[in-house]
Amino acid sequence: MKKAIKILSLILIAIFAVSIMGCSSISDNEAKAIFNTLVKESYELNVIYFGEGLKPKASEDDGLYVPVSGSENYTAKLPLVERTREIFSTDYASDVIKTAFEGESGAIGSSAVYARYIEYEGYLSVRRDIEGIEIAKYDYSTTEIIKNSNRFIIAKIKTTNLEKNEYVEITLINEDDGWRIDSATY
Repeated sequence: MKKAIKILSLILIAIFAVSIMGCSSISDNEAKAIFNTLVKESYELNVIYFGEGLKPKASEDDGLYVPVSGSENYTAKLPLVERTREIFSTDYASDVIKTAFEGESGAIGSSAVYARYIEYEGYLSVRRDIEGIEIAKYDYSTTEIIKNSNRFIIAKIKTTNLEKNEYVEITLINEDDGWRIDSATY
């Protein structure tokens, strides 16, 4: 009986080891496809959060926040937050959403970042006086996988529109519900 338990234990350990090895990484081609798809999809969100932002409705109101134009894809907070969580990791998405909707007070000697968006009575409004930055664009033919496993992908890719055409490293992590970007892509 003891011998049978030992043999069964060894068999189970062997099966477990093989299953771990079998899913220890994905191919570089799979990693590149996942990476390029997510980074391309992050562009829209980077424009919204860090670039020119959502367009305000034409308004004669002098208020600091103006409702977002009805022609935009996002006119309420929830759909924008949900899309952000589909593309970015839980931690990174939380930071982006918090800064966009609550702002961030700077450290001593630095300036505060004000909330770019507020939601009032179900309508998304954008702050008028915030200027965005130029958002990075990438040459997807230059994507190079540095490391990959079933838990993370680290790749480098060349920017095409910033002052220097340089390579940047971007990290993806595999969360419970799929791959997400875990670093800045803007």
